Amino acid sequence: HRGWDGGPGRRALSMSDDLFHGALLDVNRTVRSSGIPGELAEFDGWMVADSGTGIDGLNQALVLEVPRAVRSLESVEQWFRARGTGFQLVLRIPGDEAVFELAKARGYAQTRSQPLMAALMPLSSYPLAAGATAAIVRDAEDIRNYLSVRGSSPGRPPHDEEAKVIAALVATGKLHYFVAMDDGVPIATASSAVSGAVVSISNVWVAETARKRGLGTAMTAIAAASHREAEWAILEASAMGDPVYRRMGFDERFRYVRLAPPQGSAVS
Repeated sequence: HRGWDGGPGRRALSMSDDLFHGALLDVNRTVRSSGIPGELAEFDGWMVADSGTGIDGLNQALVLEVPRAVRSLESVEQWFRARGTGFQLVLRIPGDEAVFELAKARGYAQTRSQPLMAALMPLSSYPLAAGATAAIVRDAEDIRNYLSVRGSSPGRPPHDEEAKVIAALVATGKLHYFVAMDDGVPIATASSAVSGAVVSISNVWVAETARKRGLGTAMTAIAAASHREAEWAILEASAMGDPVYRRMGFDERFRYVRLAPPQGSAVS
């Protein structure tokens, strides 16, 4: 593809790819309708989400209709400007190339490119490492354990704020969070949400001290199995996770490319 970094050669968009993308859009709708801070709006071919955290990287704009979105990128910029926060575009490639080229022409910079991978359900089950146990997150202590695995980072809200968000999402029953423990120490996490026939898996983290024990694989399978009605499992893969997911039967379908407005510009 001209002008974007990485990814497979051009291939026709299939109905399944549209289904997978639509599932992630629906997860965004579920999250923003769960009584947590933030705001979601759909207009002019876009879905825009303000996370309410003040962290630019968690505020997103996704394309709903390419022809309309190409004509209305400025509307997205104005929406976030009115809220006094930055944002990133999350574009599907193949699919959103016209928007990608427009954004690049306006000075946007690519910040990340990750594959969306899919596998038919059910996934094979994988044993947890010896001595480890995993359970669904249900209460405040579970949430603290869950958050402690990833630790703090500049791109995430403070733990106390994120704990409130997770508690609200757990209460909906539509999103599931999991934490693995070893002798009372949290060592791995995963989360999942379902939209129709698709379960979306995310937040697969393994503590540095517990890596190379198959925990990422096991937690991915556990998260997927919590939605037995699903026909497909999807996830976005990091460079570290990509080979792990391929061994589990996941295949790359397309990529999500993130673009940030130019620093110090009128649009950020």
